[in-house]
Amino acid sequence: MLIEIRGTGFKNKGAELMLRTIMENMSAEFCLEPSRREGSQPYENYAKLGLYPTSRIYRRGFNFGFFWKFFPRVIKQLYGIKDLRDVSIVLDASGYSYSDSWGSSRLKELRDRIRSCRKYGTKFIFMPQAFGAFSGDNAEIMKWCVDNSFLTFCRDSQSAVELGAIGVDPKKIIISPDFTALISSSKGQSELDNGRILVVPNYRMIDKGGFSDYVDRLVLLINKLAIKGVACDLMVHEGKRDEELANQIASACNHNVEIICPTNGIDAKGVISKYQLVVSGRYHASISALSSGVPCLSTSWSHKYKYMHSDFGFPEGLIEKIDDLDDKYVLNFLSPESQSDVRKKLLLASKRVANKNHELFSILRGLEQ
Repeated sequence: MLIEIRGTGFKNKGAELMLRTIMENMSAEFCLEPSRREGSQPYENYAKLGLYPTSRIYRRGFNFGFFWKFFPRVIKQLYGIKDLRDVSIVLDASGYSYSDSWGSSRLKELRDRIRSCRKYGTKFIFMPQAFGAFSGDNAEIMKWCVDNSFLTFCRDSQSAVELGAIGVDPKKIIISPDFTALISSSKGQSELDNGRILVVPNYRMIDKGGFSDYVDRLVLLINKLAIKGVACDLMVHEGKRDEELANQIASACNHNVEIICPTNGIDAKGVISKYQLVVSGRYHASISALSSGVPCLSTSWSHKYKYMHSDFGFPEGLIEKIDDLDDKYVLNFLSPESQSDVRKKLLLASKRVANKNHELFSILRGLEQ
């Protein structure tokens, strides 16, 4: 069986974690549509994992991969190109790509892919992700896409409400938490770095969350914690813009701050797991922390953060207003009593989330038969 995985990549460590989790929990051949967007799917990365490229090359509203149909199948086999007609299941793991926040181009591209699935009898499945809000043409396109999918999983109840608001039948929607908690990494877990805090910035807090003082607040936090004897490191969890943000923060601090740039998502989770506390703007960096039993304080720019903390029974870790992120609140979670209590709670919650993840993949593996 050939399964196409959509919406993942290697620039974003969270997207890579979703890709790897799917591959670890399904037994099939896998392919993806190559993308040149910000280097998210370079050949050398997906080839190392044994992923094949598909014949679809969607650019500016047109599938340029259409021209592959004029090549004999033997030529496509020589280059590992997989025809869309040979794909049995498409797993869309886009995370949070479908809403008014991103305009209409992604939704139109999605509709085009689902149309080809209908043409070839391919099952299109939305993996657990966040949706909405939608309005106007976006609402009409998204409803059509869900109506014509085989299964639709939402990560949270608000996403289900957003789909219901555009007329999607509630019976069509299954709520299931993010599934990357299943990925484990032993790197760093035996070398707990006592007293240190990891800060994972996200430029989306500025351009989507509207936190104009985001950098200033993180610099202030790091400086105040340093005065009180608590050191912080920075991690780049996605691409160039997060790296630029980390450099900006580090340069503005009163002391040297190390910037950590993991090579892949699994290594990132391993590094995250060794810290006493994580302050994160990146959704999957937060998931990596919480599922490893590490207290995580997440700044938020969308509803997905709220429900993530709810899934792990740690709502006090959600920072909805950037002004609430101060050194006193952070230090509360570094006391031995708090560390012990929170870590036990998170590890228990992580098992509950993992059980739900296993239920998800049990459903999907049933389709492989």
